[in-house]
Amino acid sequence: MKKMLRILLAFLLFLTPVAVANSGDNMTDAMRALFLSANGRHDEAAETFARLGKILKDANLMRDASQEAWRAKMPEAALKYARQWEDFGGGKAALNWQTAILLWQERYHRAELILAKLAGQATDEELFELLRRAPDKQQAAAIGNRQLSQTVEGRLFVVNLALVAEEWALAESAIAEGLKRGGKEIDFYLLRARLAGLSARNSAPALAQLEKYRDSGCAGWADGCTEASLVHAYRLFSEGNVNWRQPLLEAVVVASESALQTGQFFESLGMLVRAERYYEKISSQFFHARLGLVRISRNNGNFQEALDILNKSAVANDHEFMLREMTAANLLEEMEGVKASYDRIVAARRTSPENPDLLYSQSLLAESIGDIDGALDTLREMTRLHPQRADGWNALGYVMADHNRNLETAEKYIKRALSIDSNDRNILDSMGWVLYRQGKLLKALNFLQQAAAKGSPPPTEIAAHLGEVHWMLGNKHQAQRIFEEAAVREPDNSVLNETIKRLGI
Repeated sequence: MKKMLRILLAFLLFLTPVAVANSGDNMTDAMRALFLSANGRHDEAAETFARLGKILKDANLMRDASQEAWRAKMPEAALKYARQWEDFGGGKAALNWQTAILLWQERYHRAELILAKLAGQATDEELFELLRRAPDKQQAAAIGNRQLSQTVEGRLFVVNLALVAEEWALAESAIAEGLKRGGKEIDFYLLRARLAGLSARNSAPALAQLEKYRDSGCAGWADGCTEASLVHAYRLFSEGNVNWRQPLLEAVVVASESALQTGQFFESLGMLVRAERYYEKISSQFFHARLGLVRISRNNGNFQEALDILNKSAVANDHEFMLREMTAANLLEEMEGVKASYDRIVAARRTSPENPDLLYSQSLLAESIGDIDGALDTLREMTRLHPQRADGWNALGYVMADHNRNLETAEKYIKRALSIDSNDRNILDSMGWVLYRQGKLLKALNFLQQAAAKGSPPPTEIAAHLGEVHWMLGNKHQAQRIFEEAAVREPDNSVLNETIKRLGI
């Protein structure tokens, strides 16, 4: 309705004597264009809007024509109509749209020419928003360096583009320029820490930058700048959280959260003594701090101590209860074996019988101790209680396929999982596996290749399945290469080793 009112207003503003004579036809065309757009016939809608826009010299109609052409996957027409939109007074919006089209098409030289015209009308933030969506991140960073302003704000945006593009030298020079131009904000120090961490693919250099800033006096944040508040701010900053300054205000609650974040940060670096110091300070406040102490005890080989911490830990909700019990079950498996782990999960389900994570864990452990019927019964219960969870349907179908139980029904369950999440590599793997079990080797290969392509290298179990299908298709050199690469990554994987042994390789 709003769109229709806008078109009527355009008629009132731009009618000429000739247009008045033809206004009935124009109105019919306007309604036709709206109808075509609403019914997905975007190419016809684009042509109709464009014809009206040229008659009335209306920028809004040319905008609609360009956007309809883009929806119809007609980029050249979209660009042509966008230029006419600019000619009829579309201004900054028309230039913005032209730049976006050219960037999406990866026509970077032409995009930069339009961006240069736009630079005098748009803010650095608006230009940055355009560039950060460009497919080629390196091109976007280079263009941003040339077209964004030389102000402190402009350099901040260049750094962010450079970090995404992994252009470390450009990021460093933009940081230096920003500081030279008076940018004393902590933004640049946190960006430098992020640059150090990303370029080294290790958070230790980031920590060194944060400590350097703290030791220099924390310009601008002297009252709230501590090791914990800096680490917390850095982690929020790296995640794009707009509230990253909050830890530096040193509120009591935030200070406790900062200690938790810092403990986790040091733990991720393997600095367990420093991590433990922070966790112990707040272990009475945060369940996740107690989990951190459990992980450190386990890492040090103190399994019973870790289990004792868990058993004494109060929980505030069902999620914390689930985490406590599953962590305890994992410890018990290492200490006493799978049966002890299974018994802990079964006991936990008496308290939380419908928790999907406990149900899933119980089913996997039941399969591990050889209770296949128990595993399937638990998964059927999970799919009944949580029908929208893809992992339940997938596990049910996969366990059936792996044990050659009713393969047609197993395939149906996995298809149900795919209908919920068609991009999950584990579900694609399951579909390939059930098809393989049915002897549909080429179809199986297609799904397993899709699963393997979801990341490099593929998980070892997916590699084992893919290698087996190649072997059975006669592609033995390819299969051996897949097995060898997987064995280098994970030589003790039970699925891989069982597959290689069964095939007699």
